[in-house]
Amino acid sequence: MRKKYTLSRIGAVALLASYAFGGANAQVRATQQSAPSISNTIMRVASEDGRKLWGNVLFDNRWASVSQDYYAYGWYEFMAKNPVKVKQLYVEDFFRATGSGAWIGNNLYFIMYQNFWGVDMIYYYKYNTDTWEKLAEKSIDNKSFIANETAIAPDGSTVYGDFLNSEGNGDELCIVDYEKMTRTKIGDLRHSYVAMGVTKQGVLYV
Repeated sequence: MRKKYTLSRIGAVALLASYAFGGANAQVRATQQSAPSISNTIMRVASEDGRKLWGNVLFDNRWASVSQDYYAYGWYEFMAKNPVKVKQLYVEDFFRATGSGAWIGNNLYFIMYQNFWGVDMIYYYKYNTDTWEKLAEKSIDNKSFIANETAIAPDGSTVYGDFLNSEGNGDELCIVDYEKMTRTKIGDLRHSYVAMGVTKQGVLYV
């Protein structure tokens, strides 16, 4: 069921948490184990009519035709109309926003999560989207910055999201500052949400 909440009354959201709150991955299929219930999406509208989109592609069935070990993870542009045309903008081995993130101004922030043989690997990345220069890369030691979905408020910088708790066994509605890597919990969530958005009027839909 779709719900909506006015962000000016977000203080009340914690009381509503008992009801639960909770880009372009053309086909999302992680090559390693991803976080439980994580949808792994991050994207941005790239044109006024909303038909041109940018997003992180994690899987393309054409990659296997190049070689068994070929993966072109990266940032792509595509048109949401027929015929669908996909254009590669930037590719890098570890450009995998499997823990979601946010695009603020000309900075793209995201979390990469994967599990190798029972060992969690969680990394924070920051890129300049004008030059695709990698501005930050660091390992983090808990799962609380892994998001199922995020949404940016009308101020252009406040990021709301459905994040895992530190143990990775539950969801929480949070505000995250990816630049400072700080996280403010609003409330616990009963369910995971794969879609979230904020209107210009400050209404959060999940």
